[in-house]
Amino acid sequence: MWGASSQAGRPKDILLDHAARMDFRDKDGAPLITWHVPESAFEAWKRCGAGRPCDCTGLAHARLRGGTGIQRPCDEDAPHGTQRLYTDGIGWAHPDVCESCGKDLGTGATDDVVEYRSLNPDGKAVIRAAEYLPPHEEPDEGLGDARPGCPGTTSCSPWPPSAIRGHCGRYAGPTA
Repeated sequence: MWGASSQAGRPKDILLDHAARMDFRDKDGAPLITWHVPESAFEAWKRCGAGRPCDCTGLAHARLRGGTGIQRPCDEDAPHGTQRLYTDGIGWAHPDVCESCGKDLGTGATDDVVEYRSLNPDGKAVIRAAEYLPPHEEPDEGLGDARPGCPGTTSCSPWPPSAIRGHCGRYAGPTA
């Protein structure tokens, strides 16, 4: 993971600043981002995931800091988390429940409901194969990609230039 530059802010502050500058609004014209502290951000996240596999409506923000983790969903029915999902056979991939029908891995085109329903009438996992496609842009010297030499060599250089650490996590120093 790239280290933060000395001029970077906390992710929450960056998001709030961006949302304010972009003047993001909800469908009623009210500000889209209504939270400003971690606790209220967590409450907003709880509303987003309610009733879904990531439901954490039964979880208090303070509980995130202690223990060894909580398996979701964590709701009124399972306030201490859910040890195993899908024990009752309900699948979130069922055509009547899923939020989207997937995409073609090669083109990115969204699958339509009729096609998805024919591929997955029982709501099981859909495993898709895709042909390997090379990246649109290969790394080169100008990008400072140091993967062949990382870790343990002196060739690790950061990209973007404001980054403090190279891709291998070692200090890479400023670029010239």
